[in-house]
Amino acid sequence: GIISDLTLSDVSISYTAPGDGRSYYFGCLVGYGTGTLRNCSVSGTLSLSLGASEEYGSNYLRAGGLIGYNGYGGALTGCKTDLTRLMQSAQTAGNGYLLYGGIAGENSGRISLCESAGSMTFDARSSGAGAAVVAGGIVGEILENSIVLLSRSSAALRNTIIAQYDGSAMLGGLVGMSSGNMAACAAEGRIESE
Repeated sequence: GIISDLTLSDVSISYTAPGDGRSYYFGCLVGYGTGTLRNCSVSGTLSLSLGASEEYGSNYLRAGGLIGYNGYGGALTGCKTDLTRLMQSAQTAGNGYLLYGGIAGENSGRISLCESAGSMTFDARSSGAGAAVVAGGIVGEILENSIVLLSRSSAALRNTIIAQYDGSAMLGGLVGMSSGNMAACAAEGRIESE
């Protein structure tokens, strides 16, 4: 399917993924997709949280300003986000993983001519095994055989992790973690982590 020329202005969105050992996908437009987003934009405030778990192992929240997961065959072109984002993770057992990108949380497709602005603040806390944040101005994680082209981020990233055993943060002006491809992209935002 195709979504084109759609604008969401001054949104105020809150979403909580339960800590039940499953994977959750969130995007202001699409959670999980393999279609096309063309010339779409979102601005406003976004608050996401990954709930605490007493009994389950790993909990995942893959989230993006536009799409949570851009799958194989998916294409994002000429899209923009300008969001104030607050992401929180609370874990009492197991691991909590937050993957976030200004455009897409995780990418297995193609992203081109996209822009991300605004700010991202992460707060990950765990009294169990650990907590992890993977975040980028454009994409949280780029997977194999996917590509990000001619895209730009001016989003500022700030991260705090408090974990009893293990805490990790992978933050990038463009991408948090990548096994894919990027070309002709730019990042200008400030990055802070503690």
